[in-house]
Amino acid sequence: MEKQRATSLRELFFSFEGRIGRAQYWLYCGLILNLILVFAMAIGYAIAGNKGTEAGYFVGILLIIWSILAFNVKRCHDRGRSGLFLLVSLIPLINIWYYVEMLFLPSANSEKSITSLNLS
Repeated sequence: MEKQRATSLRELFFSFEGRIGRAQYWLYCGLILNLILVFAMAIGYAIAGNKGTEAGYFVGILLIIWSILAFNVKRCHDRGRSGLFLLVSLIPLINIWYYVEMLFLPSANSEKSITSLNLS
């Protein structure tokens, strides 16, 4: 069964189902990086003087982390990989292949099914 491309913003940012292509991945990774910079500056401001707002920033950062994971899992699906392929990015030196595959290689053949981990 072929995974569908993410259509709504909710699916795009918060769902681990579906696929996103290379161009969409680059676009949203840039958007997320900008959000991270804004939150980092806001947290710095909160720590420096305006106390009581750290909880809101913490929730915002959790949402950003969730979105980053969702984007990466969807891009793994687009490449014909399981979302668990994301774990390769945690292995030093081998993670270079992960980043090359996610950032530069085109979508996998649409006829190819998504590989999955068989736990049985």
